[in-house]
Amino acid sequence: EDYFNLGLFLEPIDQEGPIFHFRAKGEHTRPRPEDYEFFNRTKLLRAIPRKAVCPVLNSIFRLAVSAGGRLINQGDPGDTFFIIQQGSCVVHLEKGGELIFITRLREGDVVGEMAVLTGEPRSARVTAETDLILWGLTKERFDALSIEHPDLREFLTELVAYRFTSSRITADRIIGKYLITDIIGQGGYSIVYKGRHLDLEMPVAIKMMKHDMAMDPDFIRNFRQEAKTVASLNHPHIVKV
Repeated sequence: EDYFNLGLFLEPIDQEGPIFHFRAKGEHTRPRPEDYEFFNRTKLLRAIPRKAVCPVLNSIFRLAVSAGGRLINQGDPGDTFFIIQQGSCVVHLEKGGELIFITRLREGDVVGEMAVLTGEPRSARVTAETDLILWGLTKERFDALSIEHPDLREFLTELVAYRFTSSRITADRIIGKYLITDIIGQGGYSIVYKGRHLDLEMPVAIKMMKHDMAMDPDFIRNFRQEAKTVASLNHPHIVKV
């Protein structure tokens, strides 16, 4: 079993028992030994292999937000996601001139993962309900780490898929020629959205694969084969578009 020096720089060491060696000086911006207990309880660290723990903890930074402060603004570029260590925050969606409550997030929850993973602007507003202590990982570091440790990307992908399927309210999003406005329904591997064709100005229903499915090469291959099979059908009662 591997053990790690915990501090500004983490590395595997050969030792019968965990040793915490903190070398940080000045402002508390990197994990301290006492922070490790928290990280060890998070779903993130449980989802990635042990060899990925050191690189991840060496890449995160600490952030404090006072109660009432804005952590994320809807529509802003998404360049960082956060894990809450202390406190709680509320998520609201700005839509149709209204502020709609979506959820409340607490210790151990991840915030802001969707924009980091998809590259889209922030899809909601997040405000500190109490004083918050969070740990952030930038998109740049996330992308670099995910190349060597794909379990990290898989963790966020599954989380995004869960967030998509657990809410029937979504921010307006433009994907290709379509403006997506609402969620109509969902099945085992896809979500059906209500939308509008931007060029034709026509209402449409858009069926999209769930994000975790869309990242699965085997599923994509089977999905394309199914599409080719359907496209090859020729019958008077089938309308081709």
